[in-house]
Amino acid sequence: MNICILIDAWEPIWGGGQTHVWEITNYLVRDFGYKADIFTRALISDDGKIYDRPQHFLGRSLRIMRLGPRANFFNWFARILWNFNVIWEVMKAHQSQPYDLIHAHAYISGIPGKILSVLLGIPVVYTVHGSNNLDLKKKNIFTLIEYLLLTKIPYSHEITVSKSFLKYSNVNRFISVIPNGVDLNRFRNIRRKRTYIYRLLWIGRFDPVKGLIILLDALDVVKKKTNIPFQITMVGDGPLRMHVEKYARQLHLEKNIVYRHHQPVYRLVKYFANADIFILPSLSEGFPLVLLEAWAARLPVIASSIGEISRLVKPGVNGYIVPPGDTKRLALTIEKAYKNRKKSWVLGKNGHILVKEKYTWSKIVPVIDQLYKKLCKKLH
Repeated sequence: MNICILIDAWEPIWGGGQTHVWEITNYLVRDFGYKADIFTRALISDDGKIYDRPQHFLGRSLRIMRLGPRANFFNWFARILWNFNVIWEVMKAHQSQPYDLIHAHAYISGIPGKILSVLLGIPVVYTVHGSNNLDLKKKNIFTLIEYLLLTKIPYSHEITVSKSFLKYSNVNRFISVIPNGVDLNRFRNIRRKRTYIYRLLWIGRFDPVKGLIILLDALDVVKKKTNIPFQITMVGDGPLRMHVEKYARQLHLEKNIVYRHHQPVYRLVKYFANADIFILPSLSEGFPLVLLEAWAARLPVIASSIGEISRLVKPGVNGYIVPPGDTKRLALTIEKAYKNRKKSWVLGKNGHILVKEKYTWSKIVPVIDQLYKKLCKKLH
């Protein structure tokens, strides 16, 4: 089967959505005999590095095609132009080696995905990786765009990584909940050393929805009201990073924070190995893949009681839950986790067991393979 994948963000932008696409596509090509083309944007990183060249993997059975004007990811003009570019390029590629199916990944890729599905007469699958604007009930143009893309365009099939998305009314009748996963082999050889410093870890995109200001305020409380010797490593990039660094300096937390740029998961393993607990204080999440990665590394977690997290994290079993946006509770929970750190290995182990039983790519990819085959069989 030859599939076309649309996603408008790729390296240097890297998060759960990109990891999801990369892992699933590799499994499909390597283990199920697929051919796949990933169509994404030509991008320029913050430090000026240009990402515009095609890449080939697995004997050229997996290709990454960079299209559109070279620009920063947040350049909306370039983002809109990409939609026209990708329609034209996919149609040209289809003439020489026809695609059986299109898989578009949130957000904006749903528009060219739907148009191409009609023009080429093939199924389109659309995956929802999160619904932050809808969840936070923001009143702006981005919420309207998200609402239309996620719930008002009829796709051949829609996938959501989180059950919480099902609460929204939707024109799509065929919606599957297929969660994120993780490759446990990458975390197999982790050896964690105890230190007197309590090592916290946050990984993600520097964005308001990630609750980073709440986290800094909580750490300020911990520093002022306890004697916990802590350090937090913050790994990621994004529009809020400079603001976070400035705010941390205002709180005199700069000596307690280590910043690192985001990297692919195989390079993140060392950060999980050198941490005592993972913190995810987000205000909205779909199904955070990074939470599974923390458990794969046998780390306990502190996370906001939102979306799928509320179903995954069991207080006192595999981690701790806090209300989103609650600085005081987050600070108290960090203190509680520190006092209970002798129990950390039990919480981390329970999280690891959960991932091993339900959330590995080897269990998830066959479900997607069967969905693709069903849609293509139905068409013919």
